[in-house]
Amino acid sequence: RANGFSGALNINQRTVITTPYPQPDGDFTLLVTDWFNMSHKDLQKRLDVGYALPLPDALLINGVSKGLIFTGQQGKTYKFR
Repeated sequence: RANGFSGALNINQRTVITTPYPQPDGDFTLLVTDWFNMSHKDLQKRLDVGYALPLPDALLINGVSKGLIFTGQQGKTYKFR
């Protein structure tokens, strides 16, 4: 559930620019979002009267607040982006 747009934007390297490391064996895309227990309407009211947004109640990675596991194989290299 979200009160706005969210999504991942992966920017790939240009093939003409070399990198100082070998190509990874795989990659994982991380989508990091904040989570507020307040409704978006209550948050907007705070902003309208000049208050800053409070700290979020949680941080989500790929929609999960805890226990997210990324699985790979030993000896392989993975890129997180």
